[in-house]
Amino acid sequence: MAAIKFDLAPVTDAENGVTVKLIQQKDISSAWSNLPFKQLPGQLRYGNMGGIPPFFRSGIVRVAFAKLSATGVLSALVAISASDREAAFSCALAAAVNSVAAVHYHYILRIRAQDLPSGLLQFSSGRNLKGEWVGDEDKDYDDAKLFLQEMAVDGLRHSDWAVNHAYSHTTPPCTRAFPTSTLCDVLGQHEYFSFRFQRGFKIEPVALDVHADTLAVCHNALFAALVGTYIPCLQVTLPLMVLDLYRLTDHATQGATSWMDQYLAAALMPVMVLLGVMYRFYANELRGNEEHSVDGLQVLVGVVGFVGSCVVFGLVVSGILDPIENELCVGREDAASDGRCPITDTKLKYDRDAVRILTYVWIGYPIVSIISRVMIKTYGKPSESQNCLTYAQYSLFKDASYAVLDVVSKGGLALYACYRTTWVQ
Repeated sequence: MAAIKFDLAPVTDAENGVTVKLIQQKDISSAWSNLPFKQLPGQLRYGNMGGIPPFFRSGIVRVAFAKLSATGVLSALVAISASDREAAFSCALAAAVNSVAAVHYHYILRIRAQDLPSGLLQFSSGRNLKGEWVGDEDKDYDDAKLFLQEMAVDGLRHSDWAVNHAYSHTTPPCTRAFPTSTLCDVLGQHEYFSFRFQRGFKIEPVALDVHADTLAVCHNALFAALVGTYIPCLQVTLPLMVLDLYRLTDHATQGATSWMDQYLAAALMPVMVLLGVMYRFYANELRGNEEHSVDGLQVLVGVVGFVGSCVVFGLVVSGILDPIENELCVGREDAASDGRCPITDTKLKYDRDAVRILTYVWIGYPIVSIISRVMIKTYGKPSESQNCLTYAQYSLFKDASYAVLDVVSKGGLALYACYRTTWVQ
């Protein structure tokens, strides 16, 4: 049998002075190297950002934003058209909850997609400290930008849950403490900028001459500029969810009274969030750095904040579920000898099960907080590649987990409130 042989030698044409050299393709290092956004040249790609590209990060938040927007619009429309007044009010509460959550996810999406306002482009991946696009060539500040954006996103999360701007005087892990004042230096080891707070949170870039190993992230400036204005301490999503769940509980048990008043439970939710703010921001999740260990005051603030938040959370959950789990009732002839009234009606069982699911899912929030804290070191330098990757994974875990929890608890409440209007007359 004849054999065919391919000659891979360079093709030459001496008479015309042509030489064609074959280009040997590089070996495939991993599947990650062949992803679509890896095919772009470095000048068109964002920075490394801990190894998790913004395209992927923003996709998770975008899904949550779309779902909460859809459930918010749906529940608002049903609230307008529902024939039963109580069912319509439940839908209206759910519409308010989902609308506020969707707005905050819009801001989180802008941060994750590196779509920052023109005055804050220097905080975006792929840009230098002057806000000019440089692609992935300038990676010196990716760790600081990652930390800064995470602080801004956490501030938005807390403002969603309690609509309260959380101030923080903590610095990134493994950085030298720098006093928080009207001037906050940001992002740099060789070139520094600061923002001067003026009325209305107008910011003005100012050059600073500081020591090269000083790094403090002024996340308050980024947060305020992204939101556009200071958000007053008005409680929205969690208090309204508590009131809606109390109404569902009241309907399922036909008027049974919980040991905790519904308005007291709603008022305690801001307290719970503010205690969480103490742990997350003022105690910096009980983290220190290689130069400054975790001191006693930081531990006290963090422990009181986290434990206190969990205690308040447990009290509110107990208040919501008390009539259902204890099968309480008011003046019913079919009550058991021990005074309990099991729910037998099919439609009322739907309300009972919905309250259980939508309340118990809240337990995921403190669990995510604990797991995410375990993921990162108490002392570690974020500029080191391994620690930067861990911090990026920690951030991604929180994005995905909180998105699932928000969609299930808030979007689920809206969908069920709409669905029950089909039988509640």
